[in-house]
Amino acid sequence: MLSDEIKRIAAEISNSAIDIVKEIVSEMRSKGGGDWKKISDSNETEAESEARFWGSWQSDPYGDFEEDDDNEVLTDKYRKIKNDIAEKFSKKYKGFKIRITPSEKNWISIFVKNEKMASKVGSVIEQKKFPIDQMSQARDWAENKLEEGYQLWKYRDENDINLYADTNEEGEGKHVFKMLMKKEYGDDFMDAAVELISDPIKIK
Repeated sequence: MLSDEIKRIAAEISNSAIDIVKEIVSEMRSKGGGDWKKISDSNETEAESEARFWGSWQSDPYGDFEEDDDNEVLTDKYRKIKNDIAEKFSKKYKGFKIRITPSEKNWISIFVKNEKMASKVGSVIEQKKFPIDQMSQARDWAENKLEEGYQLWKYRDENDINLYADTNEEGEGKHVFKMLMKKEYGDDFMDAAVELISDPIKIK
C-alpha cells in the first residue's frame, strides 16, 4: 500500500498528465472543434479525454459495409493535423506516452501516460523543508540520507531550503522534485536552481 507521501507525489504525476491533455484538447479544439468530454484520470499516472465530430470525416474507402456505414475515418486533411499534433506533443513531453486515436462513430480520444514515472511511484521518497536558520539540521538530515544511498536534491528560496531524497535514478528524482517545487512556488520557481547534492557541506 502506498504511503501518504508517495500518494501525494503520484497525484503530482497525474496532474502533470492532466495538464498535457488539457493542452492537447485546446489545440485540437482550435484546429477542428469537437464536443470534448471532461478529462479523466483513472490512476496515478494517466489522463485521457475524448470527443465526437472533431474535424471532418468520410466513408472508409477500404471498409466493408454489409449493414451500415458507421465506420467513417478522418479525411486526409484532419488525419494529418491529428498526426502533427501528436508528434508535436510527443517531442515536447518526451517522458510521456501520447496517443490520439480515432475510433468508430466519429469519436477521437487523447491518452497521456507518464511512462518514466509509472513504475517508480512505489519508490522510497522523502521530502523535508528547513528554515534558513536551521542549516545544521538540514545538513545532518542530508548526510543521513546520503549514507543510506539516496539521491539528494536541493531547492532554496529566500526563507527555506527544500531537500528531496529518493531511490530513483538521478534524472527521474529531479523530475519529480521539480514538479513538487513548481506547484509550491508557482511562477516564482526557478528550474535551474534545483541542484544535485553529494556533500552536505555544500548545502547553504
